[in-house]
Amino acid sequence: MLKFQKPAKLFAIIGIVGTLGGAALAAHAQATAVPPPTSASDKFAAHKQREMARIAGRIQVLQNLQTCVQSANDHASMKACHQAAHSAMRNLN
Repeated sequence: MLKFQKPAKLFAIIGIVGTLGGAALAAHAQATAVPPPTSASDKFAAHKQREMARIAGRIQVLQNLQTCVQSANDHASMKACHQAAHSAMRNLN
């Protein structure tokens, strides 16, 4: 007879598998080669997409910085937050 896990554990496992699957799908999408744009409108669309991705990355770094600063208890912790954000911003490009 089959034994079933408790629903909470099962949902946790499903969530982990879903997260890993989503990460794999995103990695595949980035690795897939896209042919170079040929027309001016295609070039603009590609440029716009790159710019939106760059902005989204900067927003994510700033949100992480905000969370870090909110949880900082002293000056040293806040300084570490800013150093980590600065490093993350440099690594975006």
